[in-house]
Amino acid sequence: MYTLKCTLKDVSDLEIGLVLSRKKAPGKSLYEYQKLSLKSLGADGALDMVQNETYYASEALDGHFLTRENMVVIKLFTPLNPVVVQKGQEGFVIPSQMAGITVKKDVYPEYLQYFLSLPETGIYLLSRTSGAVMRSISVKTLSELPLDIPPLKQQEQFCSLYRLHRRKKALTEKLAAIEDEKMLAVFETIRSDNGDE
Repeated sequence: MYTLKCTLKDVSDLEIGLVLSRKKAPGKSLYEYQKLSLKSLGADGALDMVQNETYYASEALDGHFLTRENMVVIKLFTPLNPVVVQKGQEGFVIPSQMAGITVKKDVYPEYLQYFLSLPETGIYLLSRTSGAVMRSISVKTLSELPLDIPPLKQQEQFCSLYRLHRRKKALTEKLAAIEDEKMLAVFETIRSDNGDE
């Protein structure tokens, strides 16, 4: 088994999002889109469709500013919160605080998503950025990110495990939220019972 040592630019096309003010219409227009917000990129690795906002453009937007299936979208500061765009999530405007990464070959999008979510990836990228308050990651820094790419078969196996892990984690968080609601209801019941005495 081999592991391909390369950089992000070797295996993907990297595109920075749209500077929204450049194409924004003064009011409503024929070119209505939904745009991603920073909250759209969930820490859980999923695209939160509820957090999107309406954006009116002054003209039709080029496709490279829009989400496409299997594209990995990240924030250009840490945490990157990488998400893989799924079927039905295409056509959303990517703002300039984000980048869209389309893998070209030999890489599963979910493998890249996991790699980009690793703490050491964030540390590596931050060590090569400038700025005191909001440390923005440049395209050059991102494109030169070193990657270790295992064979596709190993990536496929890993991605299956990763999907299962994410599902289990989401269910655990949902169960914890239900338990929190139950505890609050019990607390409110006790508090109201004590108030009646």
